[in-house]
Amino acid sequence: MSALIGLPGLVRETDFSAASISCVVVLGVFQLGLGYILFTKGLENTPPVSASLIATLEPISIRFW
Repeated sequence: MSALIGLPGLVRETDFSAASISCVVVLGVFQLGLGYILFTKGLENTPPVSASLIATLEPISIRFW
């Protein structure tokens, strides 16, 4: 869905330099990769029911902040 929504913006983009592409890659790796690593580490010390509730309610609660 994100790719479909972002496709019109990509078509209009004119700056595909190495710097802009590397920024997108670095942000993706750190924002997603590091977030998942920390989430996995946190799950090691969290009871299963709490982990399930947090993982389910977190995306929903972000919308209301």
